[in-house]
Amino acid sequence: MVSLIQNAIDGNTEAIESLLLQSQPSLTRFARKFCATPDDVEDAVQESLWIIYRKINSLRTSKAFVSWIFQIVRNECYALLRHEKFALDHIEISKLDYLDYTSSTD
Repeated sequence: MVSLIQNAIDGNTEAIESLLLQSQPSLTRFARKFCATPDDVEDAVQESLWIIYRKINSLRTSKAFVSWIFQIVRNECYALLRHEKFALDHIEISKLDYLDYTSSTD
């Protein structure tokens, strides 16, 4: 596995694809701990795989690969949660505005 990771870091496309395919099930299980819905899990893992594919050459050592990919997934899950919280807060504010307008008496 170490040589596969090193080949991926060195830019071997087949090695990168192989690593992504091997890693996806573990990343999906991990994302389920942090994401609210199955759709969020899928989105977080898909985005994470894309980030890993694009940035693997920035990884300095193959020993850091596993912790690096799980950190990426965790960050993507948190980003989705922040986005959902923002959307929910915005919806709640909109509902309050609507209630204010409908309850006012003329």
